[in-house]
Amino acid sequence: MSPEAVRHVVASYAEACAAWRRRPAAFVDGPAEASQRLAREPFVPRCATQSFGPYFVASGATMVARVEGDAAAGVTLRVLDGAGIVRCASLGDRGCTLSGPGAFRVTVAATGSAARAVLEVRHTEPSASVAGCLRGVFPVSAAAVSMEWRRSDLGQPLADYDTSAAAMSRRLAMASPSWGAGDAVAAPTDDSIYTAFAAGSVFQLAGMHIRTRELDRWVHITLWWSSEPDTDFGADRPASVRSLGGPWDFYKMCVVTDFDEGDPDPDGGFASDAPTLAASLRAVHEGHGGPSWCSNPYIDNAPGLVRSNCIGCHQHAMTGVRAEASVQDNVRYPAAGRRQVRNNFPADQLWGLEANDSIASIFA
Repeated sequence: MSPEAVRHVVASYAEACAAWRRRPAAFVDGPAEASQRLAREPFVPRCATQSFGPYFVASGATMVARVEGDAAAGVTLRVLDGAGIVRCASLGDRGCTLSGPGAFRVTVAATGSAARAVLEVRHTEPSASVAGCLRGVFPVSAAAVSMEWRRSDLGQPLADYDTSAAAMSRRLAMASPSWGAGDAVAAPTDDSIYTAFAAGSVFQLAGMHIRTRELDRWVHITLWWSSEPDTDFGADRPASVRSLGGPWDFYKMCVVTDFDEGDPDPDGGFASDAPTLAASLRAVHEGHGGPSWCSNPYIDNAPGLVRSNCIGCHQHAMTGVRAEASVQDNVRYPAAGRRQVRNNFPADQLWGLEANDSIASIFA
């Protein structure tokens, strides 16, 4: 962790001790915000169900959801609570009205011909809750780095992962998606992978997470080693990084800043200047407003995490929900755990207090 992050953790000693054995609720009610929020979500009605939200509603407040557009009467609208129970169902033009408190998700589906429509949701949220396991959220200057080292002096080769469009499409279509044991094996030398020596042993840096706090949901950056570093997720490597040479130009990267995909272009704008990257982005793109994607084959190797997006997992830090569990229960944690289901982030989305060395348990 950066010095600012460490100082914040140390200053939060009392809060971390008190929170260690608690399992905070996903939704925390509170005084209603002074103004109502308006969400307008464009979509194209089709046979498949599309999901939006969650929308957090304060006690004493209401949520109104309805569909606008020529296709509204042919759209079925449902509102589900945090447990996945349907609380309201109606035609889109009639809409649904629900009272808080609670966290609600809205689904829309149609069987008619495709036409543009807009889901409109008006709701009043509770005032934002603070990180209950810390003395407030981390400062914007905070950063955290997690490294995945593989020992290389025991004769064991390093797994090598294919992240081309074809390989990603194949993985994500599996009944039980997983990165698996690798698509090939490699024996990278010191000039092609970052290498460290400790206590007579040799370690190679296979993957790395970098998280910075300038955004409310952090900036999540993950890098992984590849024997073909200039294709797909390495095709847009800046010249400044290329100029560093090996081993730094042997790592691919993806970045995520939100639970939901905000780019309507499945190619990410790279179709002409980085076609292999565009193809891989298209393979993991689930539509504008769908769940975002970013996964590291070395760090996110548990079953199901090939579908992860970092941010969906980190929302559960110090809640008792483990990363691997969040991708197995699609009712409680939709879209393989990538959707937001909490308005309460007790550790401000930092696993460093609970995972691995479990700093919080050491405090306690």
